[in-house]
Amino acid sequence: MKNLIISKKSILGGTPVVRGTRIPVSSIMGQMSAANGGDKNKYIKKVYPNLTQTEIDAAIRYAGELASRT
Repeated sequence: MKNLIISKKSILGGTPVVRGTRIPVSSIMGQMSAANGGDKNKYIKKVYPNLTQTEIDAAIRYAGELASRT
């Protein structure tokens, strides 16, 4: 997972993104809440068709780890 989610100051000011994209983890999590109880992964794939399931899972795990630190 650590290789799939990166944070570099030169990419969106250091916001964590999926490697090789400019898709922030926070945007993926926002799409999960926008799915309104439907198949969240399917909804995210519809919004971000180039993301793999592995990348989506990595973003979810990353967000979960951040939440557990606070």
